[in-house]
Amino acid sequence: MTDFPISMKNVIGILMVIALNLRQLRLVDGGSHCAGRVEILQQGSWGSICDDSWDLSDAHVVCRQLGCGVALEATVSAHFGEGSGPIWLDELNCTGEEAHVWQCPSQGWGQHDCSHKEDAGVICSGQCCTLCTGGRSEEGLQGGV
Repeated sequence: MTDFPISMKNVIGILMVIALNLRQLRLVDGGSHCAGRVEILQQGSWGSICDDSWDLSDAHVVCRQLGCGVALEATVSAHFGEGSGPIWLDELNCTGEEAHVWQCPSQGWGQHDCSHKEDAGVICSGQCCTLCTGGRSEEGLQGGV
């Protein structure tokens, strides 16, 4: 067996991967798993996304990440009510191809000029993807990494 030296750079990289894996995504106050105010769990706190620049491309990433099909509407002005935690992201600029909404360009974590009156939301088409295996279907509803 060969011993591999572990550098501080490697340790930091590993810790960053672990931290990314702790993020979660949910929709709240929309009446279903696939509609509501967008909230991200970051640093142990659930927080919202500001609606500045919020559009269907951003909403599509959220819907796909949650296994909720495609975005039908990107809601603004706290359509699903105002959140109460931090506002984590502002000026999101997703291409629509990102796997996770936190991979989209933005002003940075916690950097915003918003109030909760500008919380972003989505209305998704619903669970679109059903995997058929051996005659039974299974739905994937994973919003984390």
